Amino acid sequence: MEALESQEQEKPRGVPNIDNILHVLRTAECRTYPSVGSGTDIRLHGHGVVGAGLANEGQVLHLSLFSHGEVDGKSRMAPPSRRRTGPHG
Repeated sequence: MEALESQEQEKPRGVPNIDNILHVLRTAECRTYPSVGSGTDIRLHGHGVVGAGLANEGQVLHLSLFSHGEVDGKSRMAPPSRRRTGPHG
């Protein structure tokens, strides 16, 4: 929903550069934990991104990255205290 709202307020940013995304991914701090089920829980934190995923038997089954904090000097998401909580919020 936030992505749809931001499209109305901001100009499109264009297609992200995959080389930049891969660089951020490679340089991110990675921590692993036993998963609740099978596999290993992966948590990532890097310059401007956070992420989480699941690996099993040496293969990444899924991985999600999200912008976090400031990107290009501008915050991309309001802190929870400033977000609307409902239709009247």
